[in-house]
Amino acid sequence: MAAKVPVYPLGTRYRIAHGIANALIFPHVFAVNASAVPEKTEMICRAMGFDAS
Repeated sequence: MAAKVPVYPLGTRYRIAHGIANALIFPHVFAVNASAVPEKTEMICRAMGFDAS
């Protein structure tokens, strides 16, 4: 799932700034996509300073 898809309704319906809406949605989209692309998920986690295990 792409993060952009659920972000637009948040901005238009609730007048949330685009960047804030992305920040709110990203963790959820990341969790949903993690099992589909585990290598990329691990790389992103490490880049952000999180334990990828």
